[in-house]
Amino acid sequence: MSCKIIADLLPVSVQCLQDDNGKVRLETVQCRIEGSTPDSTSASLELILFYPRSAQRELIENAVKEGSLLRVDGRLRRYCYQDRNGAEVDKIQLVADGVEASTESSPRRSVVFMEGGVRPFPNSEFVQDNGDYKKAAFWMFTDPKSKDVHETYLTMICTAFGETASQIEKMKLCKNAHLIVTGRLEVLQSGKLGVRLYEAYYGRSKRS
Repeated sequence: MSCKIIADLLPVSVQCLQDDNGKVRLETVQCRIEGSTPDSTSASLELILFYPRSAQRELIENAVKEGSLLRVDGRLRRYCYQDRNGAEVDKIQLVADGVEASTESSPRRSVVFMEGGVRPFPNSEFVQDNGDYKKAAFWMFTDPKSKDVHETYLTMICTAFGETASQIEKMKLCKNAHLIVTGRLEVLQSGKLGVRLYEAYYGRSKRS
């Protein structure tokens, strides 16, 4: 189970860590992503590259200087640790598989492919019928994909409206059902990232 993504991001700053041989082993890029409309909230997203190629590093450095966008494909992960002051840090990161320049003018476009389990919000159904429209809303979670002890279960708020919400209602979801969904990233009012769903299907199995 995983959360794959392609997204246009605006890089803001870059930090590098070197190995014992002086080679960059980790590049961390602080990026910004915006909601689907010009007046929507923006959110920060940390981009991670392990042993980036020199061409990738140059592309990112130029994008930071010029204020241009990057198109990144990779996977989302949840990363938790204690900082030097002992404070708990809990963040979502995008671990890059590929990075290239984007021709878009704003960091709004994204495609999400997620597979995992689902859970309803407390004291809530998976789909609410408000009369004029239907809304589906629930948590979706995926397993860690690495042996890094700081990587833990990724949990995202998923929402859907209209035909997609009706489709989900017909599925008669139960807690821990195994789904495969497609959609896009959206910036929630809280400033956190969620997923706006386009399609949803049952995965290999349903878990009760």
